[in-house]
Amino acid sequence: MKTFSRYIKIYWKIVKANTSLVLVYRFNLLTYVLATTSWAIFAVIAVLLYSRQVPTLAGWSRNELLTLTGVFAVVTGFSYTFFLVNFMDLPEKINTGELDVLLTKPLDSQFLTTMFHFSHANISRFLIGISILVFTFQNHPISLLTLAGFILLLVSAVVILYSIWLLLVTLNFYTRRLDNVIGFLLELFDQTSRTPSDAFRIANSWAFNFLLPLFMVVSFPTKALWGKLSGEMMATTVTTAIVLFVLSRKFWQYSLRHYSSAGG
Repeated sequence: MKTFSRYIKIYWKIVKANTSLVLVYRFNLLTYVLATTSWAIFAVIAVLLYSRQVPTLAGWSRNELLTLTGVFAVVTGFSYTFFLVNFMDLPEKINTGELDVLLTKPLDSQFLTTMFHFSHANISRFLIGISILVFTFQNHPISLLTLAGFILLLVSAVVILYSIWLLLVTLNFYTRRLDNVIGFLLELFDQTSRTPSDAFRIANSWAFNFLLPLFMVVSFPTKALWGKLSGEMMATTVTTAIVLFVLSRKFWQYSLRHYSSAGG
């Protein structure tokens, strides 16, 4: 418990340090917030226009598609705020030797390398996602049990995304040709997660199985809110999150033991 409290205090200092830096570049923050807000508006308008022409998409109604948009914004907003910048920078740190400096600190290396930067700009994405969900469910009451299951799946979704990122970035210890791997994953995630998982199941069962972990990030929490996710799939999602986190951490620790710095 003392260790957990210590890391919370350390992370709060990291957030304050990042905040001081952001205040120097307020215009950049404002520009990003406006861009994120515009994206959300266009995403909602796209769903509304599409649903006027076609009542359902792979069995998903207008409100379910709006929920999918909201969940996507919530998950990406949270993940991008806390993790994304760190994962984008990590390959360069590994290849240039900057990682060596962080490894000398008396802190857990995974914590320090994946949570050193805090992105204030992406908080707006998270808040917009919450707003979309509140708007969508204002006339659809949700039980406490459903809400609890949804929150559990959201946590699992963030853990799955974090673990996949960590697994892929750790490969940079073995080759320097994977600098753009996070960019590729972001593009894949962006293209698949805003589409209902059932659309892929109908089109191609192989593609559905291959992309299943990514569907767990957005589609499954959305289905849970509407009572369309089985208990078995919910348990599978939580189990997948735990397994991927343990696997990614073990792989990170193993790779660090065999890391001899960029000059070694």
